[in-house]
Parts: sequence; C-alpha cells; structure tokens
Amino acid sequence: MHEPMDDIQMMTVGQGISGGNGWVAETAEAVHTMTQNIGRHRADIATLGMAVPWAVHARTLLPSEPVPTWADTRPVGRLLAEALALPPGNRVQVVIDTDARLAAFYEQTYNHAFETMLSVQVSAHVTGGLMLASTHVRGARGRAVSVGHLSVDLAGRECWCGLRGCLEGYVTAPALLEEAFVKCHARQVSPPSTIEQFITRARERDLVCLDVLRRAAVQLGRGLVSATVAADQHAIVLGGTVAPGFELVLEECRREMDRSEWARDVPVLIGELDAATHGALLLGLAGHLN
Repeated sequence: MHEPMDDIQMMTVGQGISGGNGWVAETAEAVHTMTQNIGRHRADIATLGMAVPWAVHARTLLPSEPVPTWADTRPVGRLLAEALALPPGNRVQVVIDTDARLAAFYEQTYNHAFETMLSVQVSAHVTGGLMLASTHVRGARGRAVSVGHLSVDLAGRECWCGLRGCLEGYVTAPALLEEAFVKCHARQVSPPSTIEQFITRARERDLVCLDVLRRAAVQLGRGLVSATVAADQHAIVLGGTVAPGFELVLEECRREMDRSEWARDVPVLIGELDAATHGALLLGLAGHLN
C-alpha cells in the first residue's frame, strides 16, 4: 500500500453531468482555478481522470448498453478536453471509468490490501467495481460486476435496464427519499428533502428514516450475496452518498448475508466518501505514466 494522498484540493461544481453543456464549462473553469492555485498553468496538464456513474466501454469510453437514463451519451472526455481551450499544440488526455471501479482502485491502493475487492457505490445509482490485486476487471463491454442490476425481487419493480426487481430500485438516494416521503406524509410530518438530511435524521433515531434504511439494508444484503456468488471477492467496500446511512444499519445487511454460505465470511466495510474522486486522480496519473 502507498502513503495517503494528503495534498489534494477539492472543488464542487453545481452542474450535473447528464444533459446540456453547463457541466463542461464549469468543470473546465474549476480545472483552471485549481491549476492556478498550485502555481501552474492549464498547458501543464497532461491527463485528467473522470469517474462517471455508468458502465464505460474500455475502447470507446462511451456508456455501455443498456445506457442509463442519466448517462451523457456524448464523448464527454473530448468535450472536456476541448473546453479547456489549451494553446495550439497542447493536448490533454481525458481518461474515464466507472465510479465504483475507480473507488476500488483507490481503496485497494491506499486503504486495504485484499487479494480481491468489490467496491459498491450507492448514490443516485448503484455501480460495482472489482479489483484483482492491482488489476481492474472490466469485462468485454465494461459492464463487469454491475451490482445495481442484480435482482433482489423477481416480481419487483421494473428497472430502466429492462429487468425487474433490480437492487438499484430499492437502495439509491432517490428510492430512500421517495419511501421516506410517503411514510412521513402518512404520519403528517415533514419529510427529508436530501439524502444528507435523511441520514442525519436516521442518526438521530428518526423512526421513519431508520425503518426505511433497515428495509433497504435487507435488500442490499440480498444483492451483495448475489454479487459474492458471481465475483467471489475477499471483501466488499461500500461507498457513495448513501453509504454513511447504511453504516447505521449494517447489522441488517450483515444478517441477510449471513443466511448464505457464499457470503457469510465476507466482510463489508464502509469506504471513503470521496474514494471515486481520488480514484479518478489515480487514473489520470496512470494514464500519464502509460
């Protein structure tokens, strides 16, 4: 394992990556600002790493089929490289991969030393990334270990991918907030409006939010059992904006996994919230070295 990356600057852009060009200009401006903050120029940039919440085809760097409804189907790397407006003759390489895969890359490099590690990112989506030592497992089309589309209920909700009962429909931030909204209105109390508010209320022992989280943790456990059957990893690391909430009810997830001989001995850890971002930085460095 390597020493932690301490000298890191973080900036947040307000635009989402799905639809429109606003995020491109805002991200390019953030890159300019950060390079100036360290006394460098945009022309000094060799590569940029990006983590995106969808499966990425290794050759085209475009979303793999089936394409999520929120995915930007344009060549986002090229758009960002062009938006940087570098002087003539200066080119920057933009390398892209799935957020869970990059989170696994970072966690395996700096925080853990498992022979095989499955990273599961749960935010507005659910993605999976598998590391075999220092090797990314991508699959033929970049869709390897798509944890969000393992079925936890064969008669369950229809998913955008065409399957039914996918894990993604039960444990994401929008799914949790929607269920909390219904339950709160039934109790005539104000519902949380963000996943951060939802987790804070669960941490303060709000009965509605805790109940919603516990139910989701059971579904998560079922999905992780299926993932373990397929991937046979040594450990699972949960990340994304919902992971701090699942940390509160991890025993529910653990209880479901312990029902299976396949998953009983597999530890589930809570990763760093910004692991995918750090993994994108590592991807950029790897792209420069290669």
